Amino acid sequence: MAQKLNSGSATLIAKSPVGAREHFYRHLKPWVHYIPVAEDFSDLDDRRAWLTAHDDEAQRIARNAADLFDAHFRSQDLFCYMALLFDRLQRATAPGGASATDLKWENARVGSKLGREPLPGAKDLLA
Repeated sequence: MAQKLNSGSATLIAKSPVGAREHFYRHLKPWVHYIPVAEDFSDLDDRRAWLTAHDDEAQRIARNAADLFDAHFRSQDLFCYMALLFDRLQRATAPGGASATDLKWENARVGSKLGREPLPGAKDLLA
């Protein structure tokens, strides 16, 4: 999904019937970063007609999504997210909640040499 957001085209997103979400969904806003579609796709024809009639707004939404992608979905951010996710999973499943991973997150902040913060909320995952 993240690659579609950076495709240069407006992306249509339907709510998952099973509640599946990717880690970045909390950053997405309907009609700002994507075009929302009903879970059962009952409004798909209406959304397609809207896209045809509102090309300038669709291009704005596509640009907003690409800007969000550039700001938050760098490979460094994905690596940081996955490392934190696996660490959290290990802590949750290890006897006594201990983690074999002893990373110094403050010193290994991904992207710090570029003056950029890691994925927003990454520190919260370790709490």
